[in-house]
Amino acid sequence: PQALLPLYSSPTTSSASGWLQSSRMSAGIIYACVCKRTDVQVEAGDKGVLKNSLKAFIEGTVSGPASQKEKGSFNHGPFSYNFAKDGSNTFIVIAGKELETRILFNFLHDMNEEFNAGRDKVTYTKNLNQLLVQYRNPAEMDRIKRIAAELEEVQSVMRDNLDNMIKRGDHLDALDDNLSALEDDVGVFKTNATKVRKVMWFRLVKCRIITGVVVVILVGFFLSVAICGGFTFPRC
Repeated sequence: PQALLPLYSSPTTSSASGWLQSSRMSAGIIYACVCKRTDVQVEAGDKGVLKNSLKAFIEGTVSGPASQKEKGSFNHGPFSYNFAKDGSNTFIVIAGKELETRILFNFLHDMNEEFNAGRDKVTYTKNLNQLLVQYRNPAEMDRIKRIAAELEEVQSVMRDNLDNMIKRGDHLDALDDNLSALEDDVGVFKTNATKVRKVMWFRLVKCRIITGVVVVILVGFFLSVAICGGFTFPRC
């Protein structure tokens, strides 16, 4: 935001030439620090080339217009000033203004993650210096970031596929259980059907025997009536 610019002292001719020389010498990040309000907790890089602008920038992120923002970026002189806040901590990185803002915010993100890992001040300072070295070649670091993001995306897709396979496996197991239960039900049905068929067969045989006995009795009765000359059996 342009409203921050008045916080910085205007560079003299000699300091401006020093800034430009430093900018030409450093193609990557020049300085980085973590602040709690205006107090610098951890820092790495060369802040000598920044003169009074560093102090003014830090104060601007706390009490200036930028204090209401979670992150911000702007150019002043040959440098790009960038910050991101996380709670009471402000992460700051300063680089040559030729460096893409996206890369600088990637650096701030890495700074934040490293800081939140809970390491002590000495270890974090060492890791912050190593991070500066890693970003010394911004194009290469950006390429690595892109590859890492692509790998993460591939891993995410693979995890989703694996989860789907596991779910399908669960569905297949459930289907197999259902089929087993169905087979058991079919077996019970066959057993019951056989029993019913036998019962019905015995009933049918019984009915036929009874019918046959009744028919024999009736035939014998009518033959007796015919032979004996009537129902009064006069001949017999």
